[in-house]
This record gives sequence, structure tokens and C-alpha cells, in this order.
Amino acid sequence: MAAEDWMQEYEIRDSKPETVRNQLPWYAHFHYKQEADPFERFSQAHLKRGSQRRKGARTQATQEQQGTQIEPILRNAIPPVLAQDIFRNIQ
Repeated sequence: MAAEDWMQEYEIRDSKPETVRNQLPWYAHFHYKQEADPFERFSQAHLKRGSQRRKGARTQATQEQQGTQIEPILRNAIPPVLAQDIFRNIQ
């Protein structure tokens, strides 16, 4: 996330009690240029694993500077149509 970005985050959990216990949630991240931008004006949207929720390009840059292995971060793109259908009306 760039310093000038604003992000909206949604937590996604499995609704089945038997799987919730042992599973970290997923997170949907919607990035915007400004906080006041309407939902459909996101610059990017992706799913991330719960274990990587707060990790991003800065984390990877730090790992590179320290000479440690760079952890791949899963960022599955959310297509605009799917974003509108699933996330637009969530408050």
C-alpha cells in the first residue's frame, strides 16, 4: 500500500462452525487514492490470507534490505464485477 493510499478492509470467515475454529480469516482489501472516493473507484482490490493481512510491499522491501528470504504474499485480484456484487452494499 502506497503511503498516499487509503484502504477499506473486509474480514471473510467460513460460516461453518467446524471449520472456523482452526482457520484464520481471509481479508479483502480495497485500495483508493482518497478516503472520500466512492466504492467503485478503487484502484485495486485483492484477497489476502489472514496470516499475511498486514504484510505488503514494505515488508518485502525490508526483507530484501536485510538480505533475508522475501516472503511471497498472496494477493488474489478481485474483479470489479465480483467486487460490486459481493462487497458494495456491506456496511
